[in-house]
Amino acid sequence: MSTSRSIASSSGSSGVKSVERRLNTPPKFVTEAQQTLLYFRAVDADDPDSVLGDIYAKQIINKIPLDIVNTMGQDIRYVKFWCLRSKRIDTWCREFMAENPECTVVNLSCGLDTRWHRLQPPGNVRWFDVDHPEVIEFRHRIISRPGGDYRTMPIDIADDDTSWIYAFPRDRPTLVIAESNMFYLKPEIAKGIFHTIAEHFVHGKICFDVLGSMCATLINMKMATAQKNTGMKILWPVNDPRAVARIHPKLRFIDEMRYTEDMPPWFGEFKTKLLKLLPGYRNLGRVILLSIEDENRDLPDRPFTSHGADSSSVYSLNMRDSSGGEHYSGNISRSSTFTRD
Repeated sequence: MSTSRSIASSSGSSGVKSVERRLNTPPKFVTEAQQTLLYFRAVDADDPDSVLGDIYAKQIINKIPLDIVNTMGQDIRYVKFWCLRSKRIDTWCREFMAENPECTVVNLSCGLDTRWHRLQPPGNVRWFDVDHPEVIEFRHRIISRPGGDYRTMPIDIADDDTSWIYAFPRDRPTLVIAESNMFYLKPEIAKGIFHTIAEHFVHGKICFDVLGSMCATLINMKMATAQKNTGMKILWPVNDPRAVARIHPKLRFIDEMRYTEDMPPWFGEFKTKLLKLLPGYRNLGRVILLSIEDENRDLPDRPFTSHGADSSSVYSLNMRDSSGGEHYSGNISRSSTFTRD
C-alpha cells in the first residue's frame, strides 16, 4: 500500500528530523495497540476515501520513530476496519455532547489518541485524557495543547485499586470512552472499573469495545495476521455485552456495532471463510454503548470531590493539565476534596 510505505519511509528519513524522532521514542507504556491505532489513523488520513480524516495523527506519526509497518501489514482493509470502529465511537461522542451541552468526557488509556482534536468539542465540554504518567508526559511533548476545558490525568488504569475514578467530578452527565484497552486488563480489574464508574457517576454513558472468546483465543495463539508479531494478549474476552451491563444495576445496554459487519480476512482468506461457518464468529468483537442511569439525580454540584469510595481505599494522584501549569493533587477516600496547587 503506497500510503503506508510513504509513512514508513518518512519515519526512517535522515537528518535533523530523524534525530528528533529518535529523541521522541514513545515510552514503554505507550502500548503496541495504541501505536497501531495511531498508525492506522495516519494511513487513513492519506486515503482519498478517508474514514476519520485524522490529519493530526499524521502530524504526530511524523514526529516519532514508529516502525510497525512490517508488524501490522499493509492491507487497507485492516486500516478501514479499525477506523470504522473509532468512527462509531466518535459518532456516539458527538451525539452525547449534542444531547448534553455541558458535560464531561473521560477518555481512558488515551495513548496517542487525537479524538479531542478530531471532534473539536465546544468550550463548555470538560474533557479529560487519561493514561499512565509517562504516557501523559510524552503527550505533552509531541501533541499540541487543545483549547477549552481540557485536562490530562496521569493514571494507570491497570492498577488493582480502581478508586482513581473518584478523582473525576460527577456534577455533569459524563461519557467514559474506553477504546482498545479493557480486554487487555485482568477480568477483575476491568469489571471493577465498570462497577466503580457506575457507582460514582450519576448519569452518563460508556462506550468501549470487547473481543469474544474465539477472537481472544486466535489472537493469543498468534493466528491473527494483523497481530501475529505483537505482544498483545487478550485477558478479558466478552461474548455477551449484556453481561457487562449486569456488573452494576445502574448500567443499561443501548447499542452495539459488531466487528463482523466490516470484518476483513483477519485470519487469512481461507481461515476467515471457515470461521464464518461457526456461530461464535458473530461474537468476535463489538463496539458497545452502555448508559449509566440513576433515579436519584438531584445531587449537589461538587466538582473534584469524591463520593462513595470505600473508606479503606486511598489512591494518591498528582494531576496536571496539558499545559503543565496547573496541578491537582490529593488522596481519594470517602470524603476527599481535591485542591489546585
